[in-house]
Order: sequence, then structure tokens, then C-alpha cells
Amino acid sequence: MSEAPPSLAVSRATPLLLAAICAMAVSCAQNGRISPGEVIVTVEPSGPLRTPTGHLIVYTETRAFLDGDVSYYPHQPYRIYDEKGGLVQHVPNHRSNYDEKPTTVELPAGKYFVVPEGGGAARPRIGVVIKGGEVTRVDVESILQTRRRP
Repeated sequence: MSEAPPSLAVSRATPLLLAAICAMAVSCAQNGRISPGEVIVTVEPSGPLRTPTGHLIVYTETRAFLDGDVSYYPHQPYRIYDEKGGLVQHVPNHRSNYDEKPTTVELPAGKYFVVPEGGGAARPRIGVVIKGGEVTRVDVESILQTRRRP
């Protein structure tokens, strides 16, 4: 039995190939939906999952900034350290000398400590816990006043 010439074999397969392609196109186009049974593999992230973030607002001591006859009281800087003592961030805690609101810092959930700058004395470490989707507020002055009481 002799084999059909290559061009004849291709021409015989073409209608079958077209029919298969049309069938797939029709099945995929129905209602813009696809059956979950057609999934051959699910790929997940290979790296660590992103830790949810929370926010930290630290009300540090303020210092007067005079602009003519108007006084502004920007918050003083502080540093954020991770629970092992590594510096995470230095926070100026104000945008300009006219800004009296402390800076809101976004951090991954976890345990940290903050160290306020200034005041001359050894600055305390204040532990903070950041939870995803929540705001942790630290009032440094209240904490320092509580520690000074006999």
C-alpha cells in the first residue's frame, strides 16, 4: 500500500483540524464562561505571603516654631526598631515646621519598639504591636509622665 503524498495528507487533515478548532471556539465562547474542570494546574505564589499592614502614629514631644507672631508646634522625630533591635525607619514626624500633625507610618504587622529623639535624657524604648488594618497610637508624653511619678 502506498502512502499518500504529503500535500494530499495535509489537505485531508485540514477539514478535521478546522472542525476541532471550531468545536473548541464554540465551547469556550458559550456565555463567556469556562468550566473549572478544564483547569490543568493551579499555580500559587512561590514567595512568602504578604504580611498585612497596620499604621503607627506616635505623638512625640513638640517644640515651638515661631513664624513672626504665630507659633507652630511640630512633633519631634523618633526611630522605629524591629523586635531584634534593627533600625526599621527614622521618622521626622512632621512634613514642615508648620505641620502640627504627627506622621502616620505604614508597617507590616508585627512587634516593634520606638525611641523618641530629643530631651537630653536617655530615651526609653516603647514597645508597640502593629496589627493588620488597625492603627496603633502612642502618646510619648503621657508614657514619660507616668514613668516619672513616684
